[in-house]
Amino acid sequence: MNPRIVSRPRHLTIICVPMTSFRLDDHWDNDKGVMRSFYHYLLEARKYPELEHDTVVKCEQIFTINREYFNGNYRFTLEKDDLIEIRKKLAGVLGIGGV
Repeated sequence: MNPRIVSRPRHLTIICVPMTSFRLDDHWDNDKGVMRSFYHYLLEARKYPELEHDTVVKCEQIFTINREYFNGNYRFTLEKDDLIEIRKKLAGVLGIGGV
């Protein structure tokens, strides 16, 4: 577990981005060589040993949870390059720039 602490305790909610197992047939467009959904992002298990398998971040399905329901345990921290790409996709979903 990552010992990171939620950095802004005055905020009452935490933004969550769901993830799911990567399934080639469901998530990958073989003809175009890209993810089927533009707002999905692939995290590879070889890069993140905390993941059991390749995982898709579903940036278009963001939601918030109340801070009091969050136990503070992070599974892992994203590497900077992945975080930048996910933030771009989130910005696009929210209509504030990005991709």
